[in-house]
Amino acid sequence: MNGTPWHDHLGDIFAMLDARAFQLCFAAWVAALLDMMSTEGAVVTIDAMGCQRDIATKIIEKKADYILALKGNQGTLREDVEVFVDEYKVLKYKDTTIRAHPTVDADHGRIETQSYTVIHNVDWLQVR
Repeated sequence: MNGTPWHDHLGDIFAMLDARAFQLCFAAWVAALLDMMSTEGAVVTIDAMGCQRDIATKIIEKKADYILALKGNQGTLREDVEVFVDEYKVLKYKDTTIRAHPTVDADHGRIETQSYTVIHNVDWLQVR
């Protein structure tokens, strides 16, 4: 043995973890990591587990921007954002500033097209 755990041992270890405690530790770790980093003017990206109000606040305090993944783990927030975006699409983004960036990749034998749209008018979200 070289000290590298087998995949089945890792599965046993992860099965023993308390999911809620792990989530709290992860959020605290991200906040501590942000304290150690110089992020002013940067764009910080975090997956859905990092989509927490405290983390977003910390990023703003450090004068950075963020892209946080939003999934169904945030109560009605995702639904609210979807309704907001759908309304702006119908209005063709009237009375707001947007930035759109389409991409096309041809990796792994397939063509993948994605579009990223940034809507700058999110004041309604701040009061939520």
